[in-house]
Amino acid sequence: MSLQNLTIKSQEILQQAQQLAFNDNHSFIETEHILQALLNDKDSAIDFLLKKNNVNIGYVEEKLKIALTKLPKTTGTSAAQSLGREANNVILRSSSTLKTFNDEFVSVEHLLLAIVQGSDATAKVFPVKKAEMVSAKGPSEYEKIKMEQKEASKQLEQEIAAAQQEL
Repeated sequence: MSLQNLTIKSQEILQQAQQLAFNDNHSFIETEHILQALLNDKDSAIDFLLKKNNVNIGYVEEKLKIALTKLPKTTGTSAAQSLGREANNVILRSSSTLKTFNDEFVSVEHLLLAIVQGSDATAKVFPVKKAEMVSAKGPSEYEKIKMEQKEASKQLEQEIAAAQQEL
């Protein structure tokens, strides 16, 4: 997957995940690092989505901390230069969700959903699964956020177009 398919924020999250793995001398960038980077980012909708789905963030952070200590470490300068198998699967799953939500780019919300969809230890720290976070019964919190973002983008485009016409 090309990084061009990710939003700038998603690219930043993956860079932060790489830095976390590097700092801890982990062999690969794993889903634990991606989730930690998502939880560390207070400017995204991740906290909101988790709280709306009744996820105890403190519990997730504690389980994540334990999982991070269990990851293999390496010595030397080759730590965390590539994605682990499950982390790569997260990127692939997040890309496949684009069609579901009619999106063009992988956002941090897509990354979170892809982690929850997984079958590794990181996915198991969540008491809810993707089906509960994205309900077929109506717009989920994620879908509501995406609709609001799209509406705000349309409104901004209209304002820019109106301003350009005035010039």
